[in-house]
Parts: sequence; structure tokens; C-alpha cells
Amino acid sequence: TMAAPAGHYWGQWINFEELSGSFDFISFMTYDYHGPWSDHSGHNSPLYLCGNDTCGSLNDTLIYGLSRKIPKEKLLVGLAFYGRSFNVPELYRPYTESLPYSYADIVGLISSGWTRLWDDCAQVPIARKPDQSVIISYDDEQSIGAKCRYVLDKNGGGVIIWELTQDYVNGQPVLLKVVGDSFTNKD
Repeated sequence: TMAAPAGHYWGQWINFEELSGSFDFISFMTYDYHGPWSDHSGHNSPLYLCGNDTCGSLNDTLIYGLSRKIPKEKLLVGLAFYGRSFNVPELYRPYTESLPYSYADIVGLISSGWTRLWDDCAQVPIARKPDQSVIISYDDEQSIGAKCRYVLDKNGGGVIIWELTQDYVNGQPVLLKVVGDSFTNKD
């Protein structure tokens, strides 16, 4: 198997067309589209690209992988069991600080008063601090389920996860259970 960058910027240096025959799976890391390296806040791992943002999405990456002649049954996409914060009140704004948060930590923040918002376009949630000074882009049960359904609908090879231990809430792997249920109950 191979873990691959999620788009053309780094992917242009990899000869996927030739290499795909030598790999059982090529796993695209479809997360970290925004973070300390980007000049604006945005979704960590959107299913779809929205607005004028050009930083990428899981959908764009799948299309890119297919365009590079990777057979769809060998193509895996990544699921993020973590999120990234930005010290701004909303997406697509310049920021000065971005930090990683585990899914378990984000669940705790929402329980303590942060607001969960849903982005219908990107198909992922955002958590917003009560004073609106910080947002966190992350995945939850709803968005992980949507991404698993997307992979199944496209007949993709499956998913990879980063990072497996970050979804434990009350001793249970909450997001991993969604992945398992999605691929077990395909109908």
C-alpha cells in the first residue's frame, strides 16, 4: 500500500499511472486541507469543496486519483478522527493560530457549551466557541457516515483513518463504529 498526498500539488511528482499496478491500494490522505500552512481558515477534511475555496476536498481527491489512472477499487480515502481550530469566528478568514484537537476533546467542548454547526455544502461540522473567537473544523458521526456512503456509492476501495485513538468517548471508539457499521451494512 501507499499513503499519497491528496492532490496535484505534491501528487504531480508521483507516477501513479505506472505505480498503481504495483500496489494493492493507494491511500489518499484526504485531511489537513487547512491548518497552520494555509493562509485562511477552512475545513480540515471536507467531503465537497465550497465557495471560492480551492484547497481541496475528498471528492476532488477521488476525481484526481481516477484521473491519474488509479483503479477505483484500489483507491482509498482518508477519514480524520481529529479537527483543527482557527482563532476566527467563521471559515475562510485569515487567522493567527491553528491547533489540533482530538474528536474526544471536541465532544467535550460541545458538551461544555460550544455550538455545533453543520455545513450543508462541505458535509462536515464546525464547533464554535461561545464567544465566537474560535472555530474547530472536524468530523463527527454524521460526516464520517456521509464519507463512508460516498466511498460505497463510488465503488471505491475503502478508507484509511488518521488517527485511530482519537475518537474514544466514554471508552468507546465512536467514529470507528460508524465506519464499521457503514461497511458492514452496505445496503
